[in-house]
Amino acid sequence: MSLVEALERCILFAGLSFDAITQLRAQSPVVFLKPGDILIRQGQGSERDLYVLLEGELELQYQVDPQLPSVVIETLTPGEVIGEVGVFWPHPRIATVRAIKSSRLMRLTAAQLQKLQTEDFGPILMLNVVCLLSNRIEQMNQKLGSKTQVGLKLALAPERLPITLLSSPDTETTPLPLPW
Repeated sequence: MSLVEALERCILFAGLSFDAITQLRAQSPVVFLKPGDILIRQGQGSERDLYVLLEGELELQYQVDPQLPSVVIETLTPGEVIGEVGVFWPHPRIATVRAIKSSRLMRLTAAQLQKLQTEDFGPILMLNVVCLLSNRIEQMNQKLGSKTQVGLKLALAPERLPITLLSSPDTETTPLPLPW
């Protein structure tokens, strides 16, 4: 799979033109990992970088207690995004990401993402980030066996965010106005 094909599969870049994806790729460094290499370590400070897996395979590990072994939560394949929470929430990383196979990733920093907001495709990119984060919440709810969707409580200007809030599957959705 080519770099552009992997990026086209990525939810973060949905709706972006080939030219926009090519521009992003040209501006972003590539990170190479060997099997066993750690990309992100649980508990370490966040360097506020986001990664897109271009080739290879990674595993997401979580350790509940330092006295217990880590548990593999998920296996990540090309096109998947890693570290998106750390870009927007500058706290220690919540999981470890380790290479299972030789892997190649594209790195985007928080500064790059902030700059990209001013590009023509910026609003699409930021909406994709919101969709990605929402998707992660839904996946975790399913893994935890949640029977209802958890509503998002937004502290800052919820009326400006382009998302739909849900309190339960039976509740009618209320779309919020788009800021652009």
